Amino acid sequence: MCIRDRYMGASKQILEISEKNKTSIMKDYDEQEDCDEDKEEEFKQNYEEYNDLMQMCMELHGILIKLYRVKIEKFIINNIAPFFYKSIMRASSSEFEILYCVCFFDDLLEFGSQEVFNKAFPEIAKKFLSLTENQESDDIIQSIGYGFGVFAMKADKAAFAPFKSSILQFIAKTVSASDAFSEEKAVSTECVVGALGKVGLYQYDSNDGVSQEALVKFVELLPLKNEPEEAQNVHRLILKEILNKNQVLVSQGAEFQHKLEQAIGRIKETFNKNPELEILDDEGALLLQSVLGSSS
Repeated sequence: MCIRDRYMGASKQILEISEKNKTSIMKDYDEQEDCDEDKEEEFKQNYEEYNDLMQMCMELHGILIKLYRVKIEKFIINNIAPFFYKSIMRASSSEFEILYCVCFFDDLLEFGSQEVFNKAFPEIAKKFLSLTENQESDDIIQSIGYGFGVFAMKADKAAFAPFKSSILQFIAKTVSASDAFSEEKAVSTECVVGALGKVGLYQYDSNDGVSQEALVKFVELLPLKNEPEEAQNVHRLILKEILNKNQVLVSQGAEFQHKLEQAIGRIKETFNKNPELEILDDEGALLLQSVLGSSS
């Protein structure tokens, strides 16, 4: 039996143990008549220890669905997803529990089949949007932003349309905040910028009055600099779309084309002057050369 199959057999049990023990801890906590700061901290530490199991399962299932989707997707849908669904819908879930749930559904909807995406997307998108309200966790904002980018790439326009305005409002609020690109928030904000680009590119509608604005804003905010993996992914994406003559990009007017050229120039300049930022991987660097060569 391979490692994948062994883990599949144990993962449901691990999550059940985690949930059972967290429920027991909360029950004991509620029954305490006098709970001083030390006791409260002890309860919190005990609770988070079992959340570590939840995090472990989230991370490993993300890897497994990416590598073995055909073999493992049905098992995850039937045995693992219900646990994370229950947790994300529960009003009493902690910040870490919400974060792990958002990350789980990001991976499931990105790497799962289109059929699973189509079924799960509407409800998960609605829940993600509700979680953005008065959200103070930068990690959750980052993960939700990433998810919105996944949704934009995989949903057809009819399915995405009911959520488009609300998603763009969240993005606009995030990237326009006075501290959006502060040291503390820059990573989460740039993940949201990536989602903005995906909405602009893959959910473009010339008649809705907001698609062009989203696309322009995305280009103006390039390059991304604060998280190498996200920066590399987003820069690869826009460079590929330029080379593939994406019709959304090609159809824009001269003013936009000038802004796009400026953005490519900034990516080149940052890549050359600040290699430590790693804003391009090897593939991205080759794509940049091709874009620059085709425009010369």
